[in-house]
Amino acid sequence: MAKPLTQVTAILTVSASILTAALIPASASPPLDTVETILHATPASIIDSAIPMRFNQDGTEASDINELVTLEEGLGGRTTAELPGKTGVSISLPVDYSETQHATPGSKTISWEDGNGVVFTPLVTREGDVQVNTIIPDANAPHSYSYEIDIPSNAQVVQAGDAHLFIGADGSLLAGLAPPWATDANGKAIPTRFEIEGKTVTQIIDFNEATVFPVVADPFLGKNLFSSIGSKYGKYYGVNTNVVTLNLSAWGWAVYINNVSIVGFASGQYVLNDLGWKEALAKGGKVKALLLSKPSMRQQFSCHALGAPFAGTWELETFRKNRTRSWTYGVGIHRCNWVTADGK
Repeated sequence: MAKPLTQVTAILTVSASILTAALIPASASPPLDTVETILHATPASIIDSAIPMRFNQDGTEASDINELVTLEEGLGGRTTAELPGKTGVSISLPVDYSETQHATPGSKTISWEDGNGVVFTPLVTREGDVQVNTIIPDANAPHSYSYEIDIPSNAQVVQAGDAHLFIGADGSLLAGLAPPWATDANGKAIPTRFEIEGKTVTQIIDFNEATVFPVVADPFLGKNLFSSIGSKYGKYYGVNTNVVTLNLSAWGWAVYINNVSIVGFASGQYVLNDLGWKEALAKGGKVKALLLSKPSMRQQFSCHALGAPFAGTWELETFRKNRTRSWTYGVGIHRCNWVTADGK
């Protein structure tokens, strides 16, 4: 049984390029090569790192070449994708599977075009997260696009800044929607927001006659805050040590920066510090053992999540001393690489 998304059980609030895109003529949808040109010129699109997509031979379904995510005809004829890993989370696009389909041999993208010339291009990450790039051709197109989201009946919906997260009965992150975004052909941000009613998530995009088209917008449905979590052994800072390494995924990064507002970013920090820690522990094996081996490992994790957002790869070393003074002291100097228990 699907869970209505209006059942929000917690709202987390924390006080706290000019692009070069080919323009689409009025009332005309873009050919596939132009779709890729537009998306490559859209910074928030994940096309540069996405897995190539393809239709099967008879066109009854489509998937990424790694077969992580399959798109097929769902209820009501809608184009529907389910996240991998038995999450029970799926998204239905606001376009029928039988609508006009676009695919070119050797192309990275596939698309569906609706009767208004709006093109929907789903992109899949190597972790199996799905970003639906919606390309709006002109001011005559609709301002709102509704997506049906199914989640398990025992899941909770938590709002964190502008992100919406689906939390399992055990407190782990099942999946979620990153904060919405929309940009015009010149890279200017267009005001946008999600409205939720029942299982329906509607993205509202406030373009007007003065907007430079095409406009690109998304919902980004994902489940992996990190693209990789692992361990290694080597010499760091002159000391032989075990190290846990973590890299944010594209979806995790979108949730983390949370539209770069003060409240949104603080909410993203919370998500990484809490749900990110649970995701890391769920890796199990040596990673989990190292993370729980001493307080310093949790302290380093929190330091990266809350105090070093642009650190790149997170490296947590077991040789670091347990802090007796908060890691926040001197963080601008030690940058989560402290050498003493109470100083910098």
